[in-house]
Amino acid sequence: MTSFALSTLCGAFAFLSAAACLVIQYAIVSAVNSKRGPQDQYPVLTRAYMALFREHRRLYPDSNLRAFYVLSLAILLVSGMTLSLSFILAPGAN
Repeated sequence: MTSFALSTLCGAFAFLSAAACLVIQYAIVSAVNSKRGPQDQYPVLTRAYMALFREHRRLYPDSNLRAFYVLSLAILLVSGMTLSLSFILAPGAN
């Protein structure tokens, strides 16, 4: 596989997994906020991941959203690192 094809493929995977992370985070925040009062709402783009995940696990113990979020985040990290390495190892080919 050429370096250009690898970087294109990794870039596509990184973009899709980043979009999936945003959609899943929005679903988790919406689910938790539906059970909270109006003054205790999480913002959609929150940085309190651990508190949000803990509360989501407490409210929805059978939900798979947290696992899907972690899987999407892992795909994002691996594809991003591979994309970075493709630019570092073959800078003239891209």
